[in-house]
Amino acid sequence: MTEIYGTVLFVKKKTRWELTKEGEALVRVIEAFEKGLHDLDRNNGLALTSGRTVKIATVDFLCVTHMMPHLGEFVADNPGLGVEFVCSDTRVSLAYGEADVSVRLSRPQEGRLVGRKTAEISLSPYKGAGDHSGDWIGLGEELDWTPEMRMARDLFGRPPILRVQSFDAMRRGASTSGLACVIPDSMATPDLGLTRMMPDQPSVMREIWVIYHETRKMDPVVRLTADWIHRCFEAVDDVPARSVA
Repeated sequence: MTEIYGTVLFVKKKTRWELTKEGEALVRVIEAFEKGLHDLDRNNGLALTSGRTVKIATVDFLCVTHMMPHLGEFVADNPGLGVEFVCSDTRVSLAYGEADVSVRLSRPQEGRLVGRKTAEISLSPYKGAGDHSGDWIGLGEELDWTPEMRMARDLFGRPPILRVQSFDAMRRGASTSGLACVIPDSMATPDLGLTRMMPDQPSVMREIWVIYHETRKMDPVVRLTADWIHRCFEAVDDVPARSVA
């Protein structure tokens, strides 16, 4: 490097190398240049996203439990970018622009979708105080195919005595009635007084996938939104992420 820059940048002192004053000056120039590139990249990104709205489709509990706690970070990092959450068990069409990014509990199978597995969550049986002899709360009939509903039916040996439309309603209903339910372990918060049933019974595991349409993979709004969603789920588990296209 001395030959390249025409000056001495490092000197050896005993067992280590140290920067000279000229070397330190060069480091400051490089750092300032890198900061300028970072600021330019950020300003370009803000110009591309300002005034737009990103629509995120997901189910209610993923939105409330895992994404809302990190929303402040997303808003602060992307001023001028609007956010709309579509929370429903009904799948939307990414091809027709009904949403920009989708967060699902299953791997994408249809169409030209790009998906990345970002985490796994566990669901287990819980009950509130009291004894209702195996009666339980389930989701709507349209979700009887899901692993958690099949698990509950196998464990309790009968259809649910009560059906609701969300895991939040299930856990709160179990807390106040003493009925059982199968819910994400992350939602069994201490304030509800729920007891984990059959602790030797393995939990149901569901994959969380972040998905968008292939034609949107270079869209800066889609990319920064997908990256933020991945960060929301970083603490959920240590399962390596994997992608499909």
